[in-house]
Amino acid sequence: MHAVERIALQDSISWAEECGNLIEDVNFPYSSRARISAALFHLCIEHHSGINALTHNDLYASALALRRPQLDSYLRGSWILNCATEEQIELFLSGKDPPHVDTMIKLLETQENFAGGILGKIKTNLWRSLCDFTHGGMLQVTARSTLTEIQLSHKPEQTVQTLGMSSILSLLACVGIAEIAKSDKLANDARDKYQSIYGGAITPR
Repeated sequence: MHAVERIALQDSISWAEECGNLIEDVNFPYSSRARISAALFHLCIEHHSGINALTHNDLYASALALRRPQLDSYLRGSWILNCATEEQIELFLSGKDPPHVDTMIKLLETQENFAGGILGKIKTNLWRSLCDFTHGGMLQVTARSTLTEIQLSHKPEQTVQTLGMSSILSLLACVGIAEIAKSDKLANDARDKYQSIYGGAITPR
């Protein structure tokens, strides 16, 4: 593992530990909306820890494959919390899939908290590669073979990007849980802990 990857991994692990401590024993008023969105945000945070563990064990392709499920869980949790009707929530509980990702993003970006368009930018810039790595596309194939043999390879900058994106999503999920719990303190503590690790801006170095 390259030095830049070790730094990124240690930062990501440190944030995961802080995040886990912050959300431990958080309580929120019962409703189907709260229960589902909290579960999905918690799944997003767990995927972050999974990406850390896989990266630590040099299982880079599997870490990359978790990027889309992590984003999916965050988008679904946010859609349930902010946009879904009561009927859609009941349909989700009965096993029906939520709307297409483009529809969820469009609906979310009508909300004040998502008005900057960052979700749409992530979709435009990263979605194809996220799907490729998750579903075994050519990016996964070319990263593990030459013309005649299996030979694993990865780019350090890709690892750093993966860990950074995963950390940000887990921060956003933690803030989502704070919103469900109606706890400004939890949201502020999460941002402060994240910034103490990554610096002044809500972006990983």
